[in-house]
Amino acid sequence: MAVPSPDLGALLREGPFDAALRAAIRARGLSLDRLREHLR
Repeated sequence: MAVPSPDLGALLREGPFDAALRAAIRARGLSLDRLREHLR
């Protein structure tokens, strides 16, 4: 698992939401398929 960057923390606190979501997904190294499985 990748280490979150300070930019991720700022995005999560301050937004915008779409950028924070993309950064969090990227930091976790999740694929779209894995996200779909988690959401089911």
